[in-house]
Amino acid sequence: MENEQNPNQSLIRAQDASRLPGYYYPPPESLGYGHPMEEEEGINLLDYWRVLVKRRWTILTFTFVILAITAIATWKATPVYRSVIKIQIDPEQSNVLPFKGADEIGSNYAQSQEYLQTQFKVLESERLVERVIRVLDLDKNPKFLEEAQPAAKSKTGQWLRDTFGLGEKENESDDPAAVEANRLAILVKYFKENLSASPIRNSRLVDVYYTSHDAQLAAGIANTLAEEYKQMNFETKFDSTTEASEFLKKQLIDLKAKVEKSEEDLVKFSQQHDIYEIGDKQNVILQKLSDLNTALTAAQAERIQKESVHRIVQQAGPGNFPDILRNKLIEGLETNLADLKVQQAKLAAAFKPGWPELDQVTGQVLEAEAQLAAERKKAIRNAETEYRTAIQREKLLDDALTAQKIEANTFNQNSIQYNIIKRQVDTEKQLYDGLLQRMKEAGVSAGLKSNNIHVVDVAKPPRIPYKPKKVLNLALGLMAGLILGVGLAFFIEHLDSSVKTPDDIDRYIKLPALGMIPAMASLLPSSKRKQLAAMAGGNGNKTVSGMQAVELITYHDTKSLISEAYRNLRTSVLLSSGSGRPPKTLLVTSSQAGEGKTTTAVNIAITLSQTGERVILLDCDMRNPRVHKVIGLENNHGMSTFLSGNSDLSSMIQQSDIPNLFAVSAGRVPPNPAELLGSPRMKQGLALLDEYFDHVVIDSPPVLSVTDARIISTLVDGVVLVIKGSETPKEAVQRTKRLLQEVHAHIIGTLLNNVNVRSADYYYYSKYYYYGYGKKYGYGYGYGVKPDQKDDAIHENQ
Repeated sequence: MENEQNPNQSLIRAQDASRLPGYYYPPPESLGYGHPMEEEEGINLLDYWRVLVKRRWTILTFTFVILAITAIATWKATPVYRSVIKIQIDPEQSNVLPFKGADEIGSNYAQSQEYLQTQFKVLESERLVERVIRVLDLDKNPKFLEEAQPAAKSKTGQWLRDTFGLGEKENESDDPAAVEANRLAILVKYFKENLSASPIRNSRLVDVYYTSHDAQLAAGIANTLAEEYKQMNFETKFDSTTEASEFLKKQLIDLKAKVEKSEEDLVKFSQQHDIYEIGDKQNVILQKLSDLNTALTAAQAERIQKESVHRIVQQAGPGNFPDILRNKLIEGLETNLADLKVQQAKLAAAFKPGWPELDQVTGQVLEAEAQLAAERKKAIRNAETEYRTAIQREKLLDDALTAQKIEANTFNQNSIQYNIIKRQVDTEKQLYDGLLQRMKEAGVSAGLKSNNIHVVDVAKPPRIPYKPKKVLNLALGLMAGLILGVGLAFFIEHLDSSVKTPDDIDRYIKLPALGMIPAMASLLPSSKRKQLAAMAGGNGNKTVSGMQAVELITYHDTKSLISEAYRNLRTSVLLSSGSGRPPKTLLVTSSQAGEGKTTTAVNIAITLSQTGERVILLDCDMRNPRVHKVIGLENNHGMSTFLSGNSDLSSMIQQSDIPNLFAVSAGRVPPNPAELLGSPRMKQGLALLDEYFDHVVIDSPPVLSVTDARIISTLVDGVVLVIKGSETPKEAVQRTKRLLQEVHAHIIGTLLNNVNVRSADYYYYSKYYYYGYGKKYGYGYGYGVKPDQKDDAIHENQ
């Protein structure tokens, strides 16, 4: 059974030799604990959970206290009622002027929102609040004054004023108006503190809330506030319209003079420039200009055509008549002349000159030629005349067109100025007419204009108080209690500097953890804990209901979990030497008294003797000896007798009732224990015992209390430092470690004693080691006893 390896013993780790120069620390594999645990990095959530479980009663108690205070304060608080009225605020339509102002042009969503935000502030304005106070006579209402008086003059403020002259001072002025103004200001301030406006998103609705201790008063104030807000909005618009009307009257006088002056200027200009109907005259001038332009174009075409004929005539020779001048008359004369000449030729061929018919035809030919020549000349003269006429006509038309253009340009310039003057007249006249009409309608429209403020839902007296919200307050109290309780738990845990787990030893002490001994109370059921508490101050060997003291538990109950823990400690000690030779002389000490070093020394000696080797236990705690009481020996003579030179050591050795276990008690308390322990006889005695015994286990005083343990530590093969779990401060253990290192003591490791395995600090160890190991291998509360004695098999750990 002793060689069984507990899987959770890997939590007990040996430290690296570099941590303590000059000392040997066995590898964890040689101790049978597996590989060293790796350093955890970062935040370990299990550590936080451990703290919460460990300090759960602190958290629950604190939470209960906060919850109780919250419940009492909630149930004792005066109920507060909140009444709400829903108001619709539509966009304001300004129609005082016949045109939109610059600030109204392009009204958009942003401007609408600005208007709504402005109205929300108006709902909470002092002016509106004062109107409500005056309308409802709240300054004379006992209920309202009773609510407002504590806010205006608290007991604390009055005490500060009376005692130190601090806080808000009362208005000591004798002026009644000033006193009344100050009183009204206090009421307005209190009113505004209980008034709030909450707009509804994506709408033009707003909820107006008022809180009061009286439900009827809250509803009445909310409804009156809405009515006064509507009335104040109407009055504001009416005053604005009235002011605009007065302004218009003043402006109309100047505007009328401007209209008359503009009309006079228009008439004068029309008379000077002969302008009456600009539209008809403008059409005549333009039409005439168009006709002249068309006629000139035709004349130019005609002149070009006549000019081409004239040039052909000029270029033709005397005997050549241009074909372009031939007309039907000339063509007829030429045909008749040709016929006569043909006839003349025929007669000349047949008759001689002088023939009557020949002479007649000849005379006709001469006459026809003369007539043809006359017609040709006439045609040439006509062509020249037409050419000159075309030139003259073109010139006349061109001159007329130029004159018409000048007239059109002049008219255009005059018409521009005329239009400017006329437009000014029309504009001023239109403005005058509009303002005159609006001025006449202003008074009527101010009285008839509809209000853009509407009450959607009137305020009703609330049935359920708005405050205190009992469920919410209790929930918040519970949450606050839990948060503060958790904070307090972590604060207490932060203040707790005791060593709790082997991990703390590894993290803060930097020494190997040889084992962990559970506290007897943590292994007992609740029915046995009171009996254990009753025997806490008595003799360690007494029993209560069959419970045996833990000092000899490895002898009386070898199957218990505590016995197995001591055997694991024995294994760690025997395997702690790197040379293969276990330490023969072993010192068991602690930082301070009450950590269980004597119990540990006795049980280590018993477990070593159970291997069949001879073991002797020396009680070197000559200031407070206890070994003789634990194993039942005489204490008339002992180590003090031997070290003082009054007897030899062999005569001081006593045989105990435990096989293979011998002991030397401390003897009578000497006046100089440190000097005796540092004497040569101490070294001689240890050398002698080393020859006759396989193991020498020494119990010594605490290291921090006296120097005895440091002296003995230089004479032994190894030192076991006992630490009481959840009680010994880390600083004390670190100080003990430094003191022992200063004298070059060989610290084998530490033993975490009196561990409450039920605590959250040891949840991992208790779950997987003490309970899991015991159930798997038959160890536990009642191994080896009858079922009805199962609870009585657990012994006390002192």
